[in-house]
Amino acid sequence: MEEASRQAGLRLPAPATSDQATADLIAQEAVQRALAIALVAARHLGRYTWDKPIDVGAILASAAWDCFPATTGGR
Repeated sequence: MEEASRQAGLRLPAPATSDQATADLIAQEAVQRALAIALVAARHLGRYTWDKPIDVGAILASAAWDCFPATTGGR
């Protein structure tokens, strides 16, 4: 993330923790919330609908397991 941010001209705050498992957990929760916000916005705009509840955690676990190896075991 640091390299991508540097190339984009972004300055990131220092990580909240140096413990990788804790950092991964914090990141997972942030990504889950971002996905939920995007889904709410898409549904509100009529761009996406679903009949039963969507399990945001399950979507993240199946699609982004490799992004958080400290908490998912890297599968």
